[in-house]
Amino acid sequence: MKRNYPITGPFFALLFVWLCSGTPLLSQVQFILPQLHAEPGQTIEVPVLVANFSNVKGMQFTLHWDSTHLAFVDVGNFNLNSLDANDFGTAHTHRGDLTFAWIDQSLEGESLPDSSAIFTVSFQVIAQSDVATPIIITDTPTAIEVTDGVEIFQVEVHNGMILIGNVVGTDEPVLAMLSGPSPNPFAHTCQITGAVRTAGPLSWELHDATGRVLYREEKGLVTDRFAITVTNELLPQAGNYSILIRVDNRIAAIRKLIFIP
Repeated sequence: MKRNYPITGPFFALLFVWLCSGTPLLSQVQFILPQLHAEPGQTIEVPVLVANFSNVKGMQFTLHWDSTHLAFVDVGNFNLNSLDANDFGTAHTHRGDLTFAWIDQSLEGESLPDSSAIFTVSFQVIAQSDVATPIIITDTPTAIEVTDGVEIFQVEVHNGMILIGNVVGTDEPVLAMLSGPSPNPFAHTCQITGAVRTAGPLSWELHDATGRVLYREEKGLVTDRFAITVTNELLPQAGNYSILIRVDNRIAAIRKLIFIP
């Protein structure tokens, strides 16, 4: 029976009860979403690619997109032992969230060559205008986790973008301009500045390299120019981070940050 509810809570607790607190992290598994071109009305398949994928016995995460631009159709092309449609939660695909949780029922562990697709997600392009719309892997509502059944792997996420129509850049036309982050890399404070084409509520999120949300801020109604300031107090350690900007609940842009204290 197809699961149609979001997967929440410590999914791996029932299977991996032998996990102990303070378990050391292993080498970094990468999830990679591509940049693709599409036309309005087209149905596209977006592969979820992996790298450094060795002896994986279980994983989970949330795939998120802008539901005003893309409509979920189906998942398929399963490329892991015992992976099928039952491993996906589809109840909230209407708002742009597909939850995913998989366990290798053989418990032998899966290893794949770099750039292999573990599955694909099909979307119908419903945007009526030229737009660049991100597809991201995030930890809400289902947290990002990859394990070999004994220890937890580090995870690095490379998010993707669907360029619709004549768009060749990566910012939606809801933004009249966007500059920064500057400086980048930074040690203390960096700033992103921009302006919207049409007034609307603006918010932004700070993500770490795994896609985990570290900080959210609602800036309220923005009618013209705006500024986003990131301070070192928001960042737990040196590394790569990203800022996701929403205007009127639409994902407008993603910008990469490098923090070097």
